[in-house]
Amino acid sequence: MAKKIVLHYKRLREEVKGEYPFQGKLTVVDEEGKELSSLPFISCIFKDLIKKIHRKLVEDEEIDLIWLQRTERNDIVPMELDSQSTDLIRKDPLTAYRNLMQEPQGNNFHTAYARIMGAKRKHEAEVFGENIYLDIARGCILNPFTGDWSTLAYGPEHGWKIREENNRPDSWLPIAMIDDAPKGTPFGMRLAFARWAVVSVHCLLARQADKYYLPRSWNPDSEGTWMTYEQLKSMLEEHQRKEKECLQEAQKVE
Repeated sequence: MAKKIVLHYKRLREEVKGEYPFQGKLTVVDEEGKELSSLPFISCIFKDLIKKIHRKLVEDEEIDLIWLQRTERNDIVPMELDSQSTDLIRKDPLTAYRNLMQEPQGNNFHTAYARIMGAKRKHEAEVFGENIYLDIARGCILNPFTGDWSTLAYGPEHGWKIREENNRPDSWLPIAMIDDAPKGTPFGMRLAFARWAVVSVHCLLARQADKYYLPRSWNPDSEGTWMTYEQLKSMLEEHQRKEKECLQEAQKVE
């Protein structure tokens, strides 16, 4: 019988030895959501939370998922850690802790956009480019394939992804989270601070969907919501053409 760990937690206001601790409980539930055990904790730093999860995973090999549930507000949905992260916490908690404390590697467009400040983000959300903005609210993301609010999954190697109904995380759409998390917040716990995400238009087109839900001012649709594959592809090609022209003009000036 498959089981999962649900970590209910909220960050406390005062630092302990330079780090913000957490308060909450560690719950093990069965596949139907029935609570099997619960372990409360008070003023526990992130490394110690990983240790607690590690012990539960070692004690019970039937646990194959971990959900992180922020409790600062009632409307925040849980976030799933991928199976690779779960296995790593079970086998090597120290490496898992270090991975979750840093940003994923190889996500080139994340680094640039993660530094954009609030006012500029709103402006850039309405500008079309090779990377475009998606809305995040209450811990969910506006899914460009369905138009619905979807949950997110996270893995240290691959970063954030939009969770889909199938059981193939490798096929889920990768996105780059933009957040205002306080310094020192573990990367895997920044969802509560996020309002925007960035997605590559190339990744969207690679799915070859019939249409995409992209409610932005640059959307050519009369209602500014859905647009076709051909429309999105044409916009990208036009953007790339203009970018190339600008580069050529700049080289002439030099």
